[in-house]
Amino acid sequence: MFYLAFENQICRDYVTEKFFRPLSSSAIPVVFGGANYSSIGPPNSYIDALAFPGPKDLAEYLWTVATNRTLYNRQVKL
Repeated sequence: MFYLAFENQICRDYVTEKFFRPLSSSAIPVVFGGANYSSIGPPNSYIDALAFPGPKDLAEYLWTVATNRTLYNRQVKL
């Protein structure tokens, strides 16, 4: 359901295939990097780990998305 697309560098404009690979499937990339992903990917096509206060908050959100098919479908735009 999810693909951890964590970059090895937190740099502006640094995006690798880790972001693009899951977009061709029904997996949601969970990004962790310094790029402006909203200018690169379609709306609601990824989850930005840096938008959460901590890993527990991210994990709770991922669990919510994983257990709610409507929310998951909204994220992946099926």
